[in-house]
Formats: sequence, C-alpha cells, structure tokens
Amino acid sequence: MTSNLNSLSLTFNIFTQANAKSLYLFGTKGDNEMERDNLTHGARTAMNHSPEIREWCENYLKENEKANHPEMTEEEFAKYWKYHRPEIMHAGAEESVQAYKAAFPKG
Repeated sequence: MTSNLNSLSLTFNIFTQANAKSLYLFGTKGDNEMERDNLTHGARTAMNHSPEIREWCENYLKENEKANHPEMTEEEFAKYWKYHRPEIMHAGAEESVQAYKAAFPKG
C-alpha cells in the first residue's frame, strides 16, 4: 500500500509541477480550464499506474454516483453505471485521487 501511495504521489506531483510550469509559460493563472485538464490528466495517469488505486477510485466514484440516484434500483443503477462509467471515471479522476490521498496519508 505504501509503495502504491508513494508512486501515486510522485506521479501526481510530477504532473502537477510540469503542468504548473506549462501554465506559467503558456497560460495565465486564471486559465482554470487548462489547469483543470492538466490535473485531470495527471490524476488519470496516476490511477493507471496502480490497479489497486484505480479500483479504490472507481468504488469511490460509484458510491458517490449511487448516492446521487437514490430512486434507482440496484438493477437500474448497474445498467446506468455500465454505460456512464467511462465519463464518470474521467470527470471524477482528480476528485477521487485527492480522496484516495486523504484516506491514505503518507507517513
């Protein structure tokens, strides 16, 4: 677990630092769309380095999505999740990686 978290932190931090440099060179501090896209890319890359982290993040997003649709039965939600999972995983990558880091802090 610790090596996965260290790997995740290192990957996420590398992308964050590289993206901060790109924002400085090519964007403005107010360019939130570019910053958001870069953080999402960094989070997706970090998740893809560890199946354990990816599974945790997917479960986190699935539970959050299930809470947003209390009117759905288990069967309805399973079908919904099957078709919407990729977009939810992409859109929630940054949030879920931050939640993972908060749930398993270093040291």
